[in-house]
Amino acid sequence: STQIILLEKKLKLNNIPYKIYREPGGNSLSEKIREILLDKSIDITNEAETMLFLAARAQLTNKNIIPDLNKNKLVICDRFCDSTLIYQGYGKKINKDIIKKCNLFVTQNLKPKITIIMDIDYEN
Repeated sequence: STQIILLEKKLKLNNIPYKIYREPGGNSLSEKIREILLDKSIDITNEAETMLFLAARAQLTNKNIIPDLNKNKLVICDRFCDSTLIYQGYGKKINKDIIKKCNLFVTQNLKPKITIIMDIDYEN
């Protein structure tokens, strides 16, 4: 998130049209799904959690990201398909092939041009 704020300053400085989204979130349905996912009082299975992330992504992609790309805006997402693959696939042992196929389905085969992964040591 910190790096996105720094990037946003550069984009504004250079008058580059852009839109920043967070996942899950970005529109009313996706924000409601975010609330459910963050509610510690709800016992969500790993499979249901995965599907909720995918549902939020479907809504964000179709209602926000694709229309913004069609307006020639640069779209920046704080998390996207890779985060579900990592957290739910590798972390919670959900079938990675299913996650990959579902991600392609919910994003209408939309793939990021670039993914930046920050691998930072906490201690330094």
